[in-house]
Amino acid sequence: MFGTGYARRIAEYHRSNPFLKTLPDAYPDSWLSPDEIDSPTSASPKRDMWQAGLLLLQLLFGRDCLWTYPDLRTLLEHAPGGVSPLITGLLSGLLTPSPKKRLSAEEALLKIRSEEESTRRPLRALPSHMSLPGSGTASMSSSFQQSLGTSPVFGQGFSSFIPSFPARPEASRYRTDFEEVEFLGKGGFGEVVKARNKLDGRPYAIKKVKLRPEEDFGRVLREVQSLSRVSHQHIVRYYGCWRETVGQAAIAPSPSGVDSTGTPSAVTSSNVSSASEPGDPFAINWDESRNTRSRSQSFPRIRFSANDEEDSDDEDDDSDESDTSNDSESSSGSESIKRGRSPPKAVATKAVAKPIPVSASKPSASFATTTTDDGNVHEILYIQMEFVEKQTLREAITEGLSEEETWRLLKQILQALAHMSSLGIVHRDLKPSNILLDTTGNVKIADFGLATTDTSTDNPLGPMRESTEVSDRTSNIGTSLYIAPEVLSTRELTSQADMYSLGIIFFEMCFPFRTGMERVQTITELRKSSWAFPAAWPPSLMPKQREIISLLLRHDPNNRPRATQLLDGPLVPSSDKEDAVYREVIGEVTNPRSEKYSLLVDSLFESHANSFRTDTRLDDYTYDTEENDGLHVWVTGTVRRIADLFQRHGAVHDALPLLIPETTLLSSFPDLNPARFLDPNGKFVQLPSSNLLAMARNASRRSIERIKRYHIGQRYRETAAGGQPSSTTELCFDIISPLRSQCAEAELLDVVDKVMAECQDGKGASLHDYEIHVSHESVLATILASAPVSVRSRVLKAFKTPATGVSFGSSRASPFGSIPGLPKNIANDLEQISVPGEFAAVRKKIEATFSVSRRKLAAALDEIATTIQLARACGVNRKILFRPTLSRNAEYFRGGFMFEVVRRGKQGEVVAYGGRYDSLLEHFREPAMHLNKVFGAGMSVAVDPLAKIVRKQESALAERLMVKPNEDERSFGLFSPTRCDVYVTATGQADVEVRLGIVGELWRAGIRADLQYDDGRNLEDVTQECLEQNILFLVIARARPTMKVRNVLRRSEEEVPRNELTAWLRNAIGEQRKVDASYAAQEGSVAAAKEKDLPIDGQTKVTDVDIKLVLPPDPVVTRQTKGKAKRTHRHASKNVYYDKALEFAASVKSTLPILGVDLHPTDLVCQLAHDTTWVMEDDAWRARLSGLPTSDRQYADSIREAVREYRKAGNLWLFSVRDARVGHAVVV
Repeated sequence: MFGTGYARRIAEYHRSNPFLKTLPDAYPDSWLSPDEIDSPTSASPKRDMWQAGLLLLQLLFGRDCLWTYPDLRTLLEHAPGGVSPLITGLLSGLLTPSPKKRLSAEEALLKIRSEEESTRRPLRALPSHMSLPGSGTASMSSSFQQSLGTSPVFGQGFSSFIPSFPARPEASRYRTDFEEVEFLGKGGFGEVVKARNKLDGRPYAIKKVKLRPEEDFGRVLREVQSLSRVSHQHIVRYYGCWRETVGQAAIAPSPSGVDSTGTPSAVTSSNVSSASEPGDPFAINWDESRNTRSRSQSFPRIRFSANDEEDSDDEDDDSDESDTSNDSESSSGSESIKRGRSPPKAVATKAVAKPIPVSASKPSASFATTTTDDGNVHEILYIQMEFVEKQTLREAITEGLSEEETWRLLKQILQALAHMSSLGIVHRDLKPSNILLDTTGNVKIADFGLATTDTSTDNPLGPMRESTEVSDRTSNIGTSLYIAPEVLSTRELTSQADMYSLGIIFFEMCFPFRTGMERVQTITELRKSSWAFPAAWPPSLMPKQREIISLLLRHDPNNRPRATQLLDGPLVPSSDKEDAVYREVIGEVTNPRSEKYSLLVDSLFESHANSFRTDTRLDDYTYDTEENDGLHVWVTGTVRRIADLFQRHGAVHDALPLLIPETTLLSSFPDLNPARFLDPNGKFVQLPSSNLLAMARNASRRSIERIKRYHIGQRYRETAAGGQPSSTTELCFDIISPLRSQCAEAELLDVVDKVMAECQDGKGASLHDYEIHVSHESVLATILASAPVSVRSRVLKAFKTPATGVSFGSSRASPFGSIPGLPKNIANDLEQISVPGEFAAVRKKIEATFSVSRRKLAAALDEIATTIQLARACGVNRKILFRPTLSRNAEYFRGGFMFEVVRRGKQGEVVAYGGRYDSLLEHFREPAMHLNKVFGAGMSVAVDPLAKIVRKQESALAERLMVKPNEDERSFGLFSPTRCDVYVTATGQADVEVRLGIVGELWRAGIRADLQYDDGRNLEDVTQECLEQNILFLVIARARPTMKVRNVLRRSEEEVPRNELTAWLRNAIGEQRKVDASYAAQEGSVAAAKEKDLPIDGQTKVTDVDIKLVLPPDPVVTRQTKGKAKRTHRHASKNVYYDKALEFAASVKSTLPILGVDLHPTDLVCQLAHDTTWVMEDDAWRARLSGLPTSDRQYADSIREAVREYRKAGNLWLFSVRDARVGHAVVV
């Protein structure tokens, strides 16, 4: 009840925060109990008994007696009328200095009841053997003895029973310099109080640590010294520490044989009667009574230092009530307490009065400067620290935190932990109740009772084990809900253990709990090695907080991020206060001349050393977002065809460097939008966004003076979503020469025309699908100069708009009318000249519109006219239109001719562009190099749109060719992609060695082939896959001398000897390729094959040879074998024979007429060529027919008639189409 009175409460509040004009009267210091002097605000039942003794004195001798007499001995000596033995003994027991020897309430009541009983029965003499030698009265005055009288039981004066007060201990620095105003908390090592310094008047938190003899004080002192090095705004500040010896009275024997505490020195438990024994009502038991440990929930200010169990953040809190007081009072004595917090639940223990005798052989001692009952404590360590007034993080979490407040507090905790980690200090007991918040809401980490700098298991504050003893003293070495797993399992202790605790704390800050049980269950689940976020926290909610918690709660401490990594990383947002710091860092990073630039770049590229050791496999899975539309197989074929075209023009393939340094040279090209990167030296580089630009730069760097080359590469663009840069295939072609000739531009137009023809069918309509638009950069510059300077950039942007130049009808607004500041007449002129047209007509319009600049325009217009004329001479028949406002990529062709290939009516679909880029070569030339001036013209072809054209046309053509009624005419198409021509299947009886032997032989023969592994697919499945992949032949390997070969297109099979398989397949593939080329040309897939003499299979065509085929009629009967068609002998189509004849003419370089025949035996053709009398003489002809079957004689007669028709031509070639052989020249 000591701490419950309202007056005392008011006095405590006043001492903590003065507000009273006059302080209520208090007892004089000389009448205060030693334990109250040591801990003024701590309450206990024994202190209540001291207060009861003082109250009894005031009731007996008046209220002012305590101010009149300095102590009990003086008061009893001068008490008027004397004091009865009962009162003397009662006051002596209540005012005993040692709390252990002080009477309890039950003992005092028992003494009073014993006195009442003794007055109702006769007295008995004290046995002789119980007489006390020496009463100790020699020290008292005789008058005092007489005033007290003599005991009727023991026959001695009552002064013998008055305890002698111990001598005052040496002056205590704590009691001298500080005034204790408030109790804050208690833990296993001691207690924490709020005390005001009497000199500066400031409040401090004083931690009293009990030092036991069995502990190594040097270790504790080293820990205090390590804490003294901590100086951070978010850590409770350390001011100093000192230690004091527990005050002990001098123990001197008295003449009466009683020690200084009033305990008889020779009394043992055997010769002292119990207080409950009848007949001995005045026997006083000076031993320690049973300690009463009761708690009351009705009085929130009562604190029992003997048995206060801390209210901690442990997992034992399974209350269903709101978790408002789980750790409001620190388990180890936090340096703060909040007013009005709910008290912890307490369980009352029933008090039992049972005197316990103490052996008289052991004298008692009094400790005046400690409140503990632990007799092993000889010294107290006082630690003076900063006092934090407001609340703990636990209370803030209970009240609720906003997301912004959560981030702010997390950053402050991380900053404090980073500072501790830099000093090698580990807190070990980090939890919400140990994180204080000051009056401004800033973090102050407190309670370093478990802190250590030793990362080994031998910690300075005792072994780390969860025994009862250690648990009582260290609060489970950090509350078990927050302690890191490695500390419990391996006792490994690093700063990463504090990071795990922070992960649990941050989870509580972000995820509110409804009950204490829910909190314990949820956090217990989080502590498991395999855990997941609660269902109430979806991934879309606070993703950064989730990621931080996931990183911190990893069981492997090496994989947890350090505090500095989180602070420097992207997960923790920066505050406005740090913007200036970031701006400074940004300035350093973006300034290559800064002294710290190289250091910053090195740190950037060594980020793996500071990484979170995060599993980044997910980044690998999501980095590539491109969808495979199958275009790449068509791109490969298209590139091969265009590269062949470039090579026919004498160009050689050239390789370019992959990266281009980002320098001021590239600032002249603002529309690049490149994919940019930083190299380890801190230099920005780009992937090529234009290979034409890269070719010009490469030519200048290599000082090339004459070359015709092409390059196959990728054009890259940055993607807004990140990941892989977008890329498209680009083919570039250029001509560099020391002479400036317009033949180069004309050849570019011819090449690009053939490129379009190569990728389109040969029908006349295809020539009109894509147009060539030409212009001159000088013409564009003259047009722009007509507009005001302030709007020229907008006018140029309008020129580059895809819709510009198509037409401007009533349904479409002019792009120039919306440009503010552009005069209407100029806008009308620009609108008129933007429409492409024939060169002569547009030239007249330009010269009329810009008559002032006609002379300046003349040279550029003449160059355009000459280039068009030379291109026509090369055979370019495609439409060439003059578009003066052509401006896309115009910065590449300053002062020169330029062109674009666009789809008719859709200028946005540009498939190629080019022109004269003398300015680019000069732009990239190194000034220090004195080289001859060179000139160049180049172009860029976008392959992807051309591949789409080829895919569309070839797919449609293949669908028709694959289902032709005549099986010999079936084809996949000449340019349809295929991965191989022959597939060796595993559906036969041959093992894998046989199949590998077959495919190996085919590879050595130059035949594209593949084999099936033992994957379980049947023959029909394999055949269907070959049909989908454009594979021609399927070889069914068997353990026989003959192999079965299936023609996938014709769905027929043939038996082929194993030793002839390679030759048979080579011949069959060649025959199919001729069919492909022949029918592709007939269908128009090979563009202008007859008109342009483009190659088919690398052979030169001869188109002015007169070829006539005389072939026998097709057989009308086909034999059937096992229900499947089996061809024994089938004539190839006329187109195939025609191609054979053309190949023969090209090989012999002859223009003589060719008569193709199919005679059997084949040597008959040679016989007819040697002797030509059969042409005119019937007898000679009948002699030749004697060896022929009757069925073939009619066909032979048709051959003779055909030869007679050519008799006016003179000589001709008689050509056997069956085996591509020819006889001698036939003279008729």
